[in-house]
Amino acid sequence: MKKQLVSFVIPCYRSAETIGSVVDEIEAAMGELERYEYEIILVNDCSPDDTFGKIRELCGKDKRIKGINLARNFGQHAALMAGFHQVKGDILVCLDDDACKRSRQASGCAGKRRGRCICKI
Repeated sequence: MKKQLVSFVIPCYRSAETIGSVVDEIEAAMGELERYEYEIILVNDCSPDDTFGKIRELCGKDKRIKGINLARNFGQHAALMAGFHQVKGDILVCLDDDACKRSRQASGCAGKRRGRCICKI
């Protein structure tokens, strides 16, 4: 059976210190689900810190992670839309960049879904 692809889209702003742990949580949660593969799309919304530098570092370590760097601060909804244009998955999950909304909840959504699913966790 072909594995389904879960696409995580995460708008990032001032997240140089937090985005690594969010990605680690996603990797741990998805590692428990054998039926799914995943991709992570990180969208830097012109953050004034080194968020995009951290995104580049994460992309260099894992080909499942993609980074987008917006030219100016467009806001969370525009950053999400930029990420949606890059999604290849069967399931779309939107997460915040600070790990307040847990990636384990997102993996639960993937595990329970029927048909096409869009989850905002």
